[in-house]
Amino acid sequence: MGPISEVTEKDWAVKEQSSMLYAQKLAEQGFVILAIDLPYWGENEGQPPNLVAPELYSEAFSTAVDYLGTQEFIDRNRIGVLGICGSGGFAISAAKMDPRLKAIATVSMYDMGAVTRNGLNHALTLQ
Repeated sequence: MGPISEVTEKDWAVKEQSSMLYAQKLAEQGFVILAIDLPYWGENEGQPPNLVAPELYSEAFSTAVDYLGTQEFIDRNRIGVLGICGSGGFAISAAKMDPRLKAIATVSMYDMGAVTRNGLNHALTLQ
């Protein structure tokens, strides 16, 4: 994929957009990294493509922990999660439900749930 200026709508929310840069920098610091695409996005299969399915996203992080736990070189007591943009909220949700996630970080967190409930800048009212 080219520079971020070449990212198209179909490329939103995929690991190649920005998380791979964070993954590379963390790996350079000695971290073991697993970058994932959320369900229905990027290389993940699912129909329709690019479906927004928050109910599945936190589970995707736990599934990644399942996989990491099978790897002999992973210390199961030192698994963390980094969520970028909308995934920041889902990473927090996953960490609340999955005690195997021992550390959490977010970058430019976007609370998709709050925006869905309240509208952008709290523009949605009961009326």
